[in-house]
Amino acid sequence: MRVHPIGVRENLERILRSEGPLHDFTYGGVTAMGLGAGSAHTVYFYVNELYKRIMTSSVSDPTNNHTADAVSGL
Repeated sequence: MRVHPIGVRENLERILRSEGPLHDFTYGGVTAMGLGAGSAHTVYFYVNELYKRIMTSSVSDPTNNHTADAVSGL
């Protein structure tokens, strides 16, 4: 038996034909993962910007404060 390489496009077409276009989004957990990742990134960036604003409030040039940028990302 010889194995023939199949491209990404052919694999996706085969999966869509056998399982349907909505299978991965409804049963595969993609929707739940996307919702969780979206809200987690929202909170992360909000807290990041909040700490940068707090740390640069007493600096004369808040747009060029590398220390505040580095520490707020921790």
